[in-house]
Amino acid sequence: MGYSCAQAAANRLAMIMEYNYNRSTNTWTNENGEIYFYEIGDENSDGAITGTVYEIMNDTRGSTRPCGSFRINPDGEVACFPELNQPMRAASKGEIVLPKHPKPVI
Repeated sequence: MGYSCAQAAANRLAMIMEYNYNRSTNTWTNENGEIYFYEIGDENSDGAITGTVYEIMNDTRGSTRPCGSFRINPDGEVACFPELNQPMRAASKGEIVLPKHPKPVI
């Protein structure tokens, strides 16, 4: 069984992650070179997507620290999503961002 959420929320998350510039579907680098990832939390009865954003620390242990929570409302509006890079912030508002960084071909 998969994760259930509203289609508009799922579409918005996919739009944001199109600009992650990494090979992972839930990891991105901000303008300062800091690396972040998100984990989706429990399903929400209203169809929203919620979860936690973590920073991958630059240490030898690969430690992480929580940076805050995110919420994409059922209608696709991003209520909060900390530490996104500029193209991802624009995508979170529904703005068209060009050019999209090409994904590497493996």
